[in-house]
Amino acid sequence: MPTTAAVTIAYMIEPLPPHSQEQIVDHLRSYIEEIREDLQWNESFAKSQDSLAAMAKQVKLDVKHGIASPMEISLL
Repeated sequence: MPTTAAVTIAYMIEPLPPHSQEQIVDHLRSYIEEIREDLQWNESFAKSQDSLAAMAKQVKLDVKHGIASPMEISLL
């Protein structure tokens, strides 16, 4: 069952010529794919927060104990 938003889009593009409708559909496909990728990235990032925090703590300890040194941006 289509959502209200999907029905609204269909009504908006219905009076346009078929070629224009196809262009809009292609654009929407690309846009929706970007949104899906963003959602997937956000989910992956959210799941990795504990690991990232643990790594950051370890790096701080390594720097404190002389095992590692802070990155010098100017040397990159």
